[in-house]
This record gives sequence, structure tokens and C-alpha cells, in this order.
Amino acid sequence: MSLGNSLFQARKRSGLSQEVVDVNAYVPKLKEMLSRLKREHGYGHEDAFLVLKDILSQIWTEPSNTP
Repeated sequence: MSLGNSLFQARKRSGLSQEVVDVNAYVPKLKEMLSRLKREHGYGHEDAFLVLKDILSQIWTEPSNTP
């Protein structure tokens, strides 16, 4: 069983809903953003990923994104 399927099943058992998102639609843009961070700021792969994670976290926790 894949991780995604395991998470889906756990959410289903807990009565939690999950919007279906086509993750593949975001892959090219995320790869582009990672490459840009590495190229323009000299980050290594892991550091660029952590910066991207921090950016996404800031967007996610903005008051306009809370239910």
C-alpha cells in the first residue's frame, strides 16, 4: 500500500475528508522553483527544498487560509 493510500485510509477511518488534488500538476512548477533557488541563491538541493517548505508554510498559515 502506498503512503498516499495509507493516509487516505487513515483519514477515512477517522471521518476526515480530503480534497483530491492532482499533485502531478504542481511538479513542473515546484521543480522550476527549486532550480531557481539553487541557481540564484547558491543553495544546495536540501537547502533549496527547506526554503521552499518555509515559503509554503508561510502561505499556508496566513490568516486568509485558515477555516
